Amino acid sequence: MDGHPRGGHAGLRAAVERAFEGFGVERLMIGSNWPSAPLAADSYGDAWTGTRATLTQLTDEERAHVLNGTATRTCRLPVD
Repeated sequence: MDGHPRGGHAGLRAAVERAFEGFGVERLMIGSNWPSAPLAADSYGDAWTGTRATLTQLTDEERAHVLNGTATRTCRLPVD
């Protein structure tokens, strides 16, 4: 999940929902499209807030996959 497609937050939410349906939360990780995100957001904080807002419909476990679990697993990062 990267960036803010045309349509602002509503467009981003629709794109993210299609990704969840197509790939499942275990295969997705959150990302940033900074510095091109200002095309759809005024600041990095706004871009991040909009991106995280697309995860509200997920359970805590699903959100954990997207926010860090997939990246940790894919990049073989150590877990304390």
